[in-house]
Amino acid sequence: MKNTRKYQYACLAILAGAFSVSAHANYGMGGCGLGSIIFRDNNGFEQVFAVTTNSIYSNHTSGMTSGTSNCTENSGRVAAETFITINRVALEKEAARGDGESMNTLAQVLKCDNAAAFSSAVNGSFQEIFGEPGARSQEVLQKMESALKSNTVATKCAVFS
Repeated sequence: MKNTRKYQYACLAILAGAFSVSAHANYGMGGCGLGSIIFRDNNGFEQVFAVTTNSIYSNHTSGMTSGTSNCTENSGRVAAETFITINRVALEKEAARGDGESMNTLAQVLKCDNAAAFSSAVNGSFQEIFGEPGARSQEVLQKMESALKSNTVATKCAVFS
């Protein structure tokens, strides 16, 4: 009984501290939600706890709806950068072809009006976007944004607005 009470107090202390943390933390692959506030480090170990916390409390969905718990407008860009990092090889192959499942998914993450037009525009600017070996995902995303904005036929992506 005493251990249970100590555990409850520890959880309350963590939660109380979590809500006093700035909402502009860099939250990494664990995503937005309470876990991003409690576990602010971007290393893999901390992110496992962030994801677990987000899953247990299921608060990331309400955070995305309300724009709280580090779920801001910028979270679409962060999600796209993360997706590019994880799926880089498949994206490059599909971008070179001009279509594919990963390209369609990235179009959804970027909230593009037309996935086929997105894939076509990225294919048309393939060398500009993916031509630099070792480019960071953030740079690839910026080059995609530039390519889409300069292409008058391309789809509009809400994340880039």
